[in-house]
Amino acid sequence: GESISSFQVEMCLKEDSFKYIESTVEKGVTTSLASMMEEYEKEIILQAVEECGTLSGAANKLNVDKSTISRKLKKYGY
Repeated sequence: GESISSFQVEMCLKEDSFKYIESTVEKGVTTSLASMMEEYEKEIILQAVEECGTLSGAANKLNVDKSTISRKLKKYGY
């Protein structure tokens, strides 16, 4: 398969985060940067878990420890 560079991943994440911020602004939602970052983090984690099917797989995909995924999901009520 074709490999993706870390730069390409970074650019995709930046593009997605800009889209998220734009949609939030368009909806007239006023929120802090910290809360926007938390919401975006939650979306990234949930997407990784859905794509990978396991917490371990999501952790590997996101290059974090499985306990980090578990702790963040608990924080976000999952």
